[in-house]
Amino acid sequence: MVNIDSSSPSTSSRHGRTGSSASSGDRRLPFVEGTSRADWFGPGYEASAGLADWTRRQFFDTPLQVLLSTNEVCLNADQRDELTKMTVPALVIQGDADRSTPIELTGRRTHSLLPDSRLVVVDGGGHGLFMSDPDRYNTELLAFIGTLPH
Repeated sequence: MVNIDSSSPSTSSRHGRTGSSASSGDRRLPFVEGTSRADWFGPGYEASAGLADWTRRQFFDTPLQVLLSTNEVCLNADQRDELTKMTVPALVIQGDADRSTPIELTGRRTHSLLPDSRLVVVDGGGHGLFMSDPDRYNTELLAFIGTLPH
């Protein structure tokens, strides 16, 4: 979901080889190339070229059938009943610019179903929030942990 410099399709693999991360016939290529860093990380966040490249490679290093099956499971899973029965405090943290899993369809609904939850909305944060703004993410996580009984 990340568009690296489209003029350079060459990347370094995690195994140290250099080359194209996807063949021109790979069905993921148009999607990945058509999705900007702002789409993935949020419009207010500058992801480093290294982070963007790493994220992009995740789509090509994972077998296509695994990606498709994972997506199907995520789209069809209905955990609403289970969420209402949770008996532990929960933190829901999400960016309001998440285009992959929009907050109105995921984070806010999840928060409303959890009996004891805290919702943190990060202005301009995208789907890769824990990577694009790790300081904010970790600050919120540690603050939440600090509220839990010892």
